[in-house]
Order: sequence, then C-alpha cells, then structure tokens
Amino acid sequence: FGPYTGRGRGDLTIPAGWNVWLGQGSTEDGNFFNRGDRVFGFPHTGPGPDVVEGRLALNLNGSFVQFNAAIYQTVAVPAGTNVRAEAALQIKVCDTESGGPGFCGSDPSSGGQVRVGIDPNGGVDPQSGGIIWSPWLTPHDSWNRTSVEATSNGNVTVFVYATQDKPYTNNQVWIDDVK
Repeated sequence: FGPYTGRGRGDLTIPAGWNVWLGQGSTEDGNFFNRGDRVFGFPHTGPGPDVVEGRLALNLNGSFVQFNAAIYQTVAVPAGTNVRAEAALQIKVCDTESGGPGFCGSDPSSGGQVRVGIDPNGGVDPQSGGIIWSPWLTPHDSWNRTSVEATSNGNVTVFVYATQDKPYTNNQVWIDDVK
C-alpha cells in the first residue's frame, strides 16, 4: 500500500486508490453488532504483527463491537481477461479485560474471518451476489494468504472483507500485500 488518505473521518485512513465499505447496524444504545460507525482504520508499521511487504499494512479495528467491513478497488481490465486477486491477512479477536491490550491470543470461537473477492462486472457492493469469493480464512495471530480468480467483463473490483461474531474488546484485522 502506498500513501494513505482519510475517508471523511480522521480515524478512518486507508490506502490511496482504495475505498471502504462499512456495514451499518442500529446505533441504539446497547447495540454492539454491525457497527460500521465504530470501525477505525490506519496504516500499521509493525511490530505485532510485522508487515509482510513494504513499509505499511492496513489495520481495521473496532473495540467492544462486532463489525462487517470491506476495502475495495475497481480497475479497468479488458473483457475476457482472467484475473487473480490475493492478499496476506491476519486477525486478532479476543477479550483483553484481564490482560490489557494486546495480551490475548486470538479466539477461534469468535467467528473472526476474512476473504478476498472479485466482482467481474466492476460493482462496488460487497453484498452483491455477483462476486466470486475465496473461501473464508481464519488467520488467527498469523499471516495467511488467500486468493480468488475470475474472468473480467470489463472493469473488475477487488474486495477484502472482514467480519467476526462477537463484540470482543480486541477486534482487529491486518491487510497487506494485496495483488
């Protein structure tokens, strides 16, 4: 990822050329689910975790809430071209009440998962049925890669999507080396 730019909020900074989609649930008091308004993004330089490629990775996080979030980028590709998208991904979803920030191992029962997708028609809605997705990946506390392939119908949009089931203290995803 190159330079980072704000997205209308000082606490939501993502790589230039990319867009962000945030799921929107109810903001009523006591609702801790699908809270896109409580998702923060910033460049991550490491350590914890170290960056995979270059100087920066992207960190998306939301404490004490469950969120659904995606970053995406649309590019022009000639129709009929086979394309591949891949990314290095890592998650940490855990409750740190007793140990403080960063002192917990990611909890596989949290439902934390990530995936990469391609919309071969260039759409920008990560909930569209036309997206071809990689399998869900659960890279708890370690970098893992996932990829997906599709055939372009003109423009294509690459998505990286993250979610978890529980509003833990520590809900984080790191995204790096998207190709």
